[in-house]
Amino acid sequence: MKSKFLLTTLISLTITACGTGNDESFNQILDDEWKRGIQENPVYASYMGDKSANQDWPDISEGAVRERQKKTREVLEQIRSIDPQSLSIENQLNYRLFLYNYERSVRGQKFDSHLLTFGQRGGIQLEHETAEGLSFNTSQDYKDWLVRLEKLPTLIDQHINLGRLGMKEK
Repeated sequence: MKSKFLLTTLISLTITACGTGNDESFNQILDDEWKRGIQENPVYASYMGDKSANQDWPDISEGAVRERQKKTREVLEQIRSIDPQSLSIENQLNYRLFLYNYERSVRGQKFDSHLLTFGQRGGIQLEHETAEGLSFNTSQDYKDWLVRLEKLPTLIDQHINLGRLGMKEK
């Protein structure tokens, strides 16, 4: 009886570990979105220890923001095409969380909050705080920061342009 229970448990764990085709598809979407997030936001990538774009700022131009919003809507449709019941128990929870976050993000797009570039909780005027979250462990980290600072005028201009666009659309 005990060996039958162990065998059943082992088979169950093996099936869960192997996953289904839908688990693989879902996990690929998660992986792709993680990579996209790192690629689109070099500062976040630096915070996470990925220094491949350690000298860059995110592109917050209107066109880039709209393209990211479009991609988010496309990914949401991809996610909705997966039957959550076909996923492993673990991924059913991941699915619900991912779906919730992406639906919330898409619903929020209609408010154009990216046009509210200046506020007490964020904005270019607080960008100096970015350095507080970065690790400066090597001389290259400091060199990267100096190069990033040289690119700060572009980021400032993007903030100003979004702010102006927001004032026009009020």
